[in-house]
Amino acid sequence: MSALTERPPSFDWTETLERLHAFAADRGATLTPDERAFVSDDGVWRFEPPLVQSIAPGITTPESYEVDIGSSLGLQLIVLVRAGAFAFGLWHDDDLWTHKAQKRYVVRGNGRAQPSHLARKGKSRYGSRLRLRNAAAQHEDLASRLAAIDAEHGRPRGLWLSCPTRLASDLHAAAGGLPWPRAAWQRIPHHVHEPDFAEVLRVRALLVRGHIRQLAP
Repeated sequence: MSALTERPPSFDWTETLERLHAFAADRGATLTPDERAFVSDDGVWRFEPPLVQSIAPGITTPESYEVDIGSSLGLQLIVLVRAGAFAFGLWHDDDLWTHKAQKRYVVRGNGRAQPSHLARKGKSRYGSRLRLRNAAAQHEDLASRLAAIDAEHGRPRGLWLSCPTRLASDLHAAAGGLPWPRAAWQRIPHHVHEPDFAEVLRVRALLVRGHIRQLAP
């Protein structure tokens, strides 16, 4: 039985270098056309690194990838935003340095966020004004907290964001805006539930795991 089938098909980021070295030694490893994974020489196995260790542009071989990622993740920031709620966590490798979760009243009874409602229906009364103020306060609070992270630690190596498109535009336009440009953020390619600290932990668990998949029998 080969090393590929003897060990679990998913692995933690701390195992990536060891697992890729074994993968390449056992079956060979060629970068896929999408440059997101390595495939074995026989085309049967696919090595997908954890998203926090994604293959950077210009990487062409397992050896150059191993040098590029090194042995540390550095700072990784995960930010989840929905209407009326945000949550984030900042890690250095597996050490949680800071986190925050917050909820505000910004959603109408029909479940639509007040800024989205106004874009369709126009202004309404006191309840809408309260929701609008809370929505603005939420964006400014989050922007302020991220600016504090930037001031203390600098820009994290990994910036991960889950946020509806309209809210993302509002967030970047909030007072002070976000401390890093939109292009620096990576979209979290998983379904994300209502932001809270437990959800931040769940999302991080997805981002730090890689997979070895069998493509054909």
